[in-house]
Amino acid sequence: MALAEIPDGGDEGVDVLAGVVEGERGADGAFDAEAAEDWLGAVVAGANGDALAVERGADVFGAIAVEDEGEDTGFFAGGSVGQGLGFEVDDGGVLGVGGDREEEEEKRKDNAEAQRALRCAEKRWDGHGVPCPCDFVCGQKDEKALPDSYIDYDPKPREYTLCGISSVVNVHTRVSDIYSNPFDQIREQLRLNIENVKENQENELVNNTDYGLLNNVPTSQRIQTRKGAPTPDDLDELLTKVWKEPSFFLAHPRAIAAFGRECTRRGVPPPTVTLFGTPFLTWRGIPLVPTDKLHVDGKKTPKGSAGKTNILLLRVGEKKQGVIGLFQPGLPGEQTPGLSVRFMGIDNRAIASYLISLYCSAAVLVGDAIASLEDVEVGSYHDYK
Repeated sequence: MALAEIPDGGDEGVDVLAGVVEGERGADGAFDAEAAEDWLGAVVAGANGDALAVERGADVFGAIAVEDEGEDTGFFAGGSVGQGLGFEVDDGGVLGVGGDREEEEEKRKDNAEAQRALRCAEKRWDGHGVPCPCDFVCGQKDEKALPDSYIDYDPKPREYTLCGISSVVNVHTRVSDIYSNPFDQIREQLRLNIENVKENQENELVNNTDYGLLNNVPTSQRIQTRKGAPTPDDLDELLTKVWKEPSFFLAHPRAIAAFGRECTRRGVPPPTVTLFGTPFLTWRGIPLVPTDKLHVDGKKTPKGSAGKTNILLLRVGEKKQGVIGLFQPGLPGEQTPGLSVRFMGIDNRAIASYLISLYCSAAVLVGDAIASLEDVEVGSYHDYK
């Protein structure tokens, strides 16, 4: 086997000409395969019965063989296959283009290692996104080879884009000059607007279609109430979904009230705990934190007494592999993490403008860091005797 120059006037039907290989006969008219066994990958029939060798690890291409001064010559179309494969050939033959053998061998080894890692990684997952234990040995008393394991990773992890919430506060300089005692008008108006921005932030963290907590609960972490109203049994069932260091329940105030009624009916009133100077109901030592962003029938303040909502249970914190908040640090005019206030100037009407920007998002690091109790009925009441 030898590389040869591409003859002039190549076949127009071949789009890519990658090289030419000539098949040569030995003294007895046959190709000596054993003499080339250190690099031979396959031997296929060429035109006119000549034997053509494909180098181990070399790229192999579909070819059209032509006659050139009595020798079999092939024009190659670009492509590549692995080592030691068999080929169905016609009289035109299939020829191999040999490259740098050491480089090709390294490529082959890398590819084999990658395939091996992939096969091993497939065994590490149970098909539901839950990692399986790695292979290991315990109490080994001989010299058997240790099992191999690969920790799987996501080659295309999810990318989170921070959500920007912006607002502009306009304050007439006459107002800020005359009415800033005893209250600073600019500071107070900015404070009120920032509170509205943070209310919107809280709503997005819960209900956003992309990163909102409600839309990022895995299907396996969603359960239904037993009888509609939130009972102690329902919250116990929710705790079985987030049993590793749960942080708090998140529920609408009416859902918490409904849970309290069910506890009272059963004679097990939930204890309270004081956090940040505020008392919270607890269950199994886990506080129930109220928020009106978990809507009842899609509304923050439903008019009727009945309705359905959800209760969330979260594990929070990066170290606990739980739910974390994302923000942009180091903003110009930063007031709190992710929130900045910047002066935009005074226009020709003597109105001063201030830009309020907040960037936020949330991420659920592990699927079992969040669970949802769905279809919670908040309109159940009881007569106590």
